[in-house]
This record gives sequence, C-alpha cells and structure tokens, in this order.
Amino acid sequence: MNSEIFSIENASTGDYRTFKLETQPEDATFAAGNTILSLLIGRTEYKSFAFCGEHKGFFCVHAWKRFKDTEFENLGGLVAAVIDGGGQYITASGAEYRRVDAVACSRCGEMLTRPDSIRKGIGPICETY
Repeated sequence: MNSEIFSIENASTGDYRTFKLETQPEDATFAAGNTILSLLIGRTEYKSFAFCGEHKGFFCVHAWKRFKDTEFENLGGLVAAVIDGGGQYITASGAEYRRVDAVACSRCGEMLTRPDSIRKGIGPICETY
C-alpha cells in the first residue's frame, strides 16, 4: 500500500491539519486501486473521507456522499488547491496555506505531523529531554 502523510498549515495563524493519501492495493475489498484521502483525527487515527486522483491535469478530491456539504468536503478542496499549487495556495482573501511533509523524529523515530516540529526535526516530548 502506497501512502504519504503531510500537514497543511495556515502560514499566518500556524493552524494546521494532517492528512494521509493512501493508494489501496489492487486486491483490496474496498476501493481497489483508488487513492483515498484521510484526516488525522486523533494521535494516530485517520478518518477517510474522499477519493483523489488527477483529472485533465488537475488534482481532484471527491468527498464521499456522507461528507458532502461538511468541513471534510471543504478540507478536500483545500488539499486539492495546495497540491495543484505546488505545495502552496493563497486564497482570494490573502490567506496562505502550505504543505509540510511529515518526517520521523530524529530522536525516537515517531512520525512528526506538527509543522513546527517538522521544521526542527524533533517532537515536543523528545525536545524536552
């Protein structure tokens, strides 16, 4: 299974959300061969909510029916805009969003998803020791 984890950060507020793009194996019982977008909703738990892929040269996110007209659908649009923008997206109101790829902590190897920790290369717990 092919997957990538990244966060999208609001450059002015520091707020962020962490996502996972994961391609299902061809022999999977659900969505075989499709790429699924999930949102990190706990320390390690992801909530899957959309299919992703390219269409006519653009990265598209299609929220599942039960997530239409919800925050999940809006987040899917943000992910698509950031990916199409080469890792950065500036809204009409001037808000800047940027992609920050997750990395492993240099001390313990735990996956880092907080943009400030990613930039430092070490998580908040390991940083205190």
